[in-house]
Amino acid sequence: IVPMVGAIRRYEEAMLPEVKQRMADSLTVLKQNQQQIGKEFFQTLFEKYPFMLPIFGRTNMDYLSLNLFQVLEFLVHCFEGGSRDQLIKDLRLYIFK
Repeated sequence: IVPMVGAIRRYEEAMLPEVKQRMADSLTVLKQNQQQIGKEFFQTLFEKYPFMLPIFGRTNMDYLSLNLFQVLEFLVHCFEGGSRDQLIKDLRLYIFK
């Protein structure tokens, strides 16, 4: 956990409000075509790095696309939260839901 907390501290210092806003705006645009973008992301990933396929355990592109955007939403939400303590709480909720 100590390295994770150190990484979070560095992210907080690097994540200027303008960067956070651009991330949120980008996610809003990407979500308009999330299924197509997610499928293309994973197709490209698996074509370029076929050894990654077993790591995901599933090849259902709809499932993978949905999960990709859930992770992106989680990250944007955490960056908007603004505190390490909130990020850790959100991460625990995300992992154990």
